[in-house]
Amino acid sequence: MKRFFFILSLILFLICGCTITEREVETKDCFNNKKFVIRVVIPEYFSDYLEQKAAEFQKNRNDFLFEFIRVLDDKKYKDSVLEEVLNKGANMFYVHGLCDVLFFSDLIEPFNFKEKKEEVVCFNEHQSFRADRNYCGVFVNLKLLNYFNIKESEVASFKDFLKVVEKIKKDSKGLKRDNVLKVSNDLASFACSLGFKDGEINDEFEKLFSFKLQDEKEIASNFLEGKILFFVGSSRFFNFKTFKQNEKNIKCLPLFIAKNKSILVEDDLFCLSKNNTEYQKEIILEFLDFISKSERITLEKENLKESNLKNCPYIFKDILKTELIKLKESKINFKTLKENIKKNFEVFKKLEEFSES
Repeated sequence: MKRFFFILSLILFLICGCTITEREVETKDCFNNKKFVIRVVIPEYFSDYLEQKAAEFQKNRNDFLFEFIRVLDDKKYKDSVLEEVLNKGANMFYVHGLCDVLFFSDLIEPFNFKEKKEEVVCFNEHQSFRADRNYCGVFVNLKLLNYFNIKESEVASFKDFLKVVEKIKKDSKGLKRDNVLKVSNDLASFACSLGFKDGEINDEFEKLFSFKLQDEKEIASNFLEGKILFFVGSSRFFNFKTFKQNEKNIKCLPLFIAKNKSILVEDDLFCLSKNNTEYQKEIILEFLDFISKSERITLEKENLKESNLKNCPYIFKDILKTELIKLKESKINFKTLKENIKKNFEVFKKLEEFSES
């Protein structure tokens, strides 16, 4: 009998022990559930600027978490965003411009941000928020340029620019020949903004496309560290602190193709979805306000031109990248690249017009 009671007591003890353990886990889960998640959808190629600002913003807040979902910026981009918004409750998402806004119009929530007029960009009656500005052009290290006794006035046209590059390559004075000029592998903003009409690529791009195209993030970092003389690309991946430390030695010139005299600007635009509670919406607007007050890379306003990339088919980047890979692998020539771009442009432009009607 004693043995029976001993076994029964042991069983009860073990059951009680398990119960206590379960309660501890439940308490922990309950604490985590107090934090609601704000899901933000961004293209895969984005810099980590937004994530950095989100980390700063929520540093002393324990009631919510940001979650950033990166999706490929390809022909399935809109489908990916729809999946995140409709089925996974995304609260904010990136839009390329008018075409995206019209496509997602039924999902977009208006917001009251009248005091931030410069950051609010409207497409018809729909609002988007400018989280950042990216400058595209020919970035030059002035210290290195002076070292080679080259004046800025000597780089006034595309032909002059190419002559200067070749001249310095012949007598690089310790600078690696490969570091005289680095060209970004993301040339979409330039291609669709300079001499681009009805899907036609300007002939002057043939020479630019012939250069080795490299990962923009790596080039941007090396340029800011003074290792590169000319960098053709965007400020998207510039580290702000490094930029400010070297700002006096950095200048952005227009890319001189098609008589261009302006620096192109690409905006990072975001819309709110209708998935937000009033409190989530309040937090997001506080976050956007925080971003608007944050220090960012800025260039002179009088020399800027809005990129036409937002007016191109939303998969233009993907199309151009695919054709450039073929060109580099000698599978096609520049003439065929132009024909393929125009053909694809016309097809997808019609598809977008049909989806908007």
